[in-house]
Amino acid sequence: MTPPSARPLPAGHAAASTDVAAVLGAGHPLARAAAALRVVRLDALAVLGAVGAGAAALAAGVPAAAAWLSASLVVELALVIAYAFLTQVVHELARDLVADGRAGLPLAEVAAARERLASPQYRAGLARSLERALDAAERWPDLWIASRPPPGVRTLVPLASDVREIVELLRKGEAPLRAVALVDRLLSGGYDATLYAGDRSTLRAELGRIRFELGTVR
Repeated sequence: MTPPSARPLPAGHAAASTDVAAVLGAGHPLARAAAALRVVRLDALAVLGAVGAGAAALAAGVPAAAAWLSASLVVELALVIAYAFLTQVVHELARDLVADGRAGLPLAEVAAARERLASPQYRAGLARSLERALDAAERWPDLWIASRPPPGVRTLVPLASDVREIVELLRKGEAPLRAVALVDRLLSGGYDATLYAGDRSTLRAELGRIRFELGTVR
């Protein structure tokens, strides 16, 4: 099993992760997450070596090699899961920096977030998610109970015109980076996202911020 951590990282990635503490401070959540990600990556590479050694020992008929290999694979799987989780955390924290107007920070993590948020495909995906949420909000009583999102999504109904305007600009590629980051944060977390919380004042404020960044507030 080859963990995602074994894939080559972009040049300067390790240095950029170290720089997070220099730029934001060692106590910043992104600095802590990036540091943890580095540790997990190194551990996964080390355990991967143990997996290879165990496989070779098993092939050579070494006693207890099967137990060694099994234990190494279990540890490697746990590290792969941790790596995936921490990668998502780093992505979200870097996205939050963009959403907070700090897209210009000289960090690889923030640069990756900018690239992701600028992608037409990524923006189209956000537009689809927002549109599906609005559709579910408007048709909520008619949906099968098992397929309904949380009832809080219905707070989108009185804000439908704002949502459709945001969706249209996302699809046209006319949304500024910060607005896209705000939409991404609004949708982040699945059914635990702010979009589904049912807090009308919070949702109205978030959509208002997005529309302000889009320049559509009149």
